[in-house]
Amino acid sequence: MAAVLRNAAHYLETNGWIQGCYYDGTSESFSPAACIVGAIAAICYGGPVEAPAQMFDDPGFLDFEAAMLHLDRYLLVENSSDSYGFNDAPGRTVDQVVQVLRDAATRPAEELIDALRAIDEHNAMRTALAELLIPKGAFSDNRHHGSPDGGDA
Repeated sequence: MAAVLRNAAHYLETNGWIQGCYYDGTSESFSPAACIVGAIAAICYGGPVEAPAQMFDDPGFLDFEAAMLHLDRYLLVENSSDSYGFNDAPGRTVDQVVQVLRDAATRPAEELIDALRAIDEHNAMRTALAELLIPKGAFSDNRHHGSPDGGDA
């Protein structure tokens, strides 16, 4: 998986990077410019494919899925995004995409899973706190506001 991510970074440096689609459809090259997902797919499948996540019967599918899962975990922890959102963000640069691929390749999966668990626990605590802050009883907005005695006018 780490080798796939490093090779995808090299693919982008060598062939170019794009946003909004897997590959540059105007290119006549066997190795056209690609997005982050397209580069990973090209490495796993040996070249560009139209629907990388749908290549279930291809021998490279498991490598593709493992690399994408790892990259998405990394991006969720480090950037609160996924591979598609990160790649296509306005203002994104090829240098940032290449660096993310290389950085993700160095992070152990267990470390990312632990970080995601910690984020999950933190979010659960924030949700519980928010529930405690919702006004209840006499302070609730569910009271009638008609007559001064609280009944309907």
